[in-house]
Amino acid sequence: MNGGLVGSDALLLAFLSDENGLTLSQAGLGHEMLLSLDNDPSQRYVLNAYYQSDLDTYQSGQIRFWLRNLAPGPHQLTLQVWDTHNNSAQARLDFVVVGKEELVIQELYNFPNPVQVATTFQFWHNQSAEALPVQLRIFDTQGKQVAQIDGFTQKGQNTATLTWNGADSRGHRLANGLYIYQVQMSSPVSGKVGRARGKLIVLH
Repeated sequence: MNGGLVGSDALLLAFLSDENGLTLSQAGLGHEMLLSLDNDPSQRYVLNAYYQSDLDTYQSGQIRFWLRNLAPGPHQLTLQVWDTHNNSAQARLDFVVVGKEELVIQELYNFPNPVQVATTFQFWHNQSAEALPVQLRIFDTQGKQVAQIDGFTQKGQNTATLTWNGADSRGHRLANGLYIYQVQMSSPVSGKVGRARGKLIVLH
């Protein structure tokens, strides 16, 4: 996502497609799948070896490439690729690196919202190096906790999801109305804690 936050180690996922097919050969000078970080000549990476074609097609595929030890602060990536007819395309991505000394939760939302039966919560975090406990708590507008879901993030993943069945802690369906939810992540090793909040509507 453009303008998003990442940790100091971040996985680039680039989904590519072209009706003529993509150039994978490095024989033609300047026709590589080339990634540039911050327009710095010393931080250019040829990604041909990291490209994986989609099954049963030569017209699409994806690149998976880890960027390691990124400095905190704003950065820009530029990816240039070529098709088999010598046409090129570029894409740019701005992002901000957040140091691992703080635990950050961002882009928290739930879908569907309003909630009729069940809903899934998704969020981004910057602690992909370890699986961490996650707690989702749901409150009514008076501040009373009505439900709680516990889970874990997945190691190596910066996004996490939790699913709620729309019931309170006793298994009863919640009444229609507005509710507040809070997601909390914590690291037992470092003691770091991150929190984020959102709103949802229950509408049967």
